[in-house]
Amino acid sequence: MNRQLSVLLVLVLVGFVAAASLDNVNLSVEIPGVVQMNGENFDQLVGKDRAALVVFYTPLCMRSRLMVPEYTELGAAYKKSNNANDLLVIGKVDGTVEVELRERFNLVDSPTVLFFAPGSLEPVRYSKSLNSYSFIKYLSKEVNNLRLFMVKEPQFETELEHINFDSVINDPSRAVFVMFYLPWTPESKNLMLIYNDLAKVFLGDKDVVIARIDVSDVSSKYMVKYNILETPSVYFFPKGANAEPVKYRRRHHLEGLVAFVNKRAGKNRLVNGDISRDYGVVDKLSEAAARVVKSGESAHAAIEAVKVTAAKWMKGGAGAYYITVTERLAVRGAVYIENELARLQRTLQGAMAANCRDEVVKRVNILTSIQQYIEQQAT
Repeated sequence: MNRQLSVLLVLVLVGFVAAASLDNVNLSVEIPGVVQMNGENFDQLVGKDRAALVVFYTPLCMRSRLMVPEYTELGAAYKKSNNANDLLVIGKVDGTVEVELRERFNLVDSPTVLFFAPGSLEPVRYSKSLNSYSFIKYLSKEVNNLRLFMVKEPQFETELEHINFDSVINDPSRAVFVMFYLPWTPESKNLMLIYNDLAKVFLGDKDVVIARIDVSDVSSKYMVKYNILETPSVYFFPKGANAEPVKYRRRHHLEGLVAFVNKRAGKNRLVNGDISRDYGVVDKLSEAAARVVKSGESAHAAIEAVKVTAAKWMKGGAGAYYITVTERLAVRGAVYIENELARLQRTLQGAMAANCRDEVVKRVNILTSIQQYIEQQAT
């Protein structure tokens, strides 16, 4: 069987199974915050002082049924807003019943979502993803001063769409990790929670992008392009245009995902977002720095040894920090490391930018390594 046809059949099957799980639920059910529109009230609600977002649906249509949880979340956000009722109306029209309304706007596909600006009966066809997050993002942009939001965890991953997908994954300066998902499937929803934590881990790495793309709409073409046969699927795109993607094939847990990104992107992250405990540490430098507090060792000789080793093994800030620590050890002794570690640990308890935190953790790593060598030399 043609591989592209296989991909398309998988998409259809996944959607069918998800729709079947909704049983008899469809968009005709009462949804708080959403108005059921018909030929009698449509013109009373649309084209007036408020903007309108209206979905034309077919009750038994698979994609229409899959919109129920998304429209329910949108309606809930509408109800919680303190000004949405003054600026916006959210509606739904059963296209099998309101045939005249459907024909009035020349609608064939189902579901079709139309946006009407205030005072206008000329619709703009909504072409973004059919999920509550995308609806809210779109409406917040189109309706001035609208305060509409969902009470959810902050989103750290990058949301891709067909209009920006290629530019992001082909950016030569960034490695990109992409989740291809269908928002309504339990498997995708479960992975989204973990995936957001993954994005948070690499928040401080500007050359790493943790992204996701909803393949339930026009973006489904990428399922065919990359021969993706299941959702959710996660792929790593190395830096550089047209780089060959690598599929993540292990279990979808945070530890495995972090390890995979670390390996592929050359990073050193722990699951809490900190850099690893050995990051910035060079054992030869730590051992040389520790000798400055050893009885009978010339402080000047130890400092010079650190400088020589730093020049050989390291470049940049870490080498300079080793030299600074060694010079202060020569003056203050081992108590300097104890005091400095305590100070830095207090600093880590406060809020700071990710790159600043990385620098502090690196210094803690170096000081801890030197302290261990001091203790070894004392025995």
